Amino acid sequence: MHGNTSVHQAASSGNDEVLKVFLSQGTDVERPNARLHTPLDLATNPSTRALMQKALSTVRCKGTKCNHVVFDFVNIRYFCDACEDFFCSKCSTKAWIFENSKAQVKERPVCRCDDCANDIGKSENELQGAID
Repeated sequence: MHGNTSVHQAASSGNDEVLKVFLSQGTDVERPNARLHTPLDLATNPSTRALMQKALSTVRCKGTKCNHVVFDFVNIRYFCDACEDFFCSKCSTKAWIFENSKAQVKERPVCRCDDCANDIGKSENELQGAID
């Protein structure tokens, strides 16, 4: 009815965890609803507002593969779950992870910048080696 996207809904509800999942999948944080309100306009929770403001103020990719490309409608921001910064698709990787230690299925989508993905992969290999 008001043209809200899922990002508008997550921002307005103050659900940072859901909002981070949407941001990690590359979503338009500037898109207005039918009343011309952006997700930031609807965010009342201080941490949600801070996250939205960080997304909007990050105008260039923090990675190096792309020469710090400017974000626009072609080069979309992807939120790194580990370092909590924004990267383009060339400088990040999407994956599915276990929600918690008891989960049997990888059910949560994440995005990680190349540096964080490499660090996490290295740590996982070291841990597996220690277990073996």
